[in-house]
Amino acid sequence: MTAGGTRLFASVNASKILNLSMTDARKALEQFVEDYQATRISDDLPALDSTPANSDEVTDRYLAALASKHGLRFATFDANIKYGAVELIP
Repeated sequence: MTAGGTRLFASVNASKILNLSMTDARKALEQFVEDYQATRISDDLPALDSTPANSDEVTDRYLAALASKHGLRFATFDANIKYGAVELIP
């Protein structure tokens, strides 16, 4: 996904954020991929190469570090994620 010329890596928990069933979340993801011509990046960062301060940060820090490794920024709605490769979506 691109926003303002910046390539973004997004991870959305649609079932929680949008209150969708798993079936509907899959359909929404398929539509998103089609609409935005989204592509996948390789999950090629060893888990211990990210730097979470506590267990609550593990997934977010890993995804931000993975995005950074691929020259992307991690797009999120969560203003509590503090990491250089994070792009806050207002």
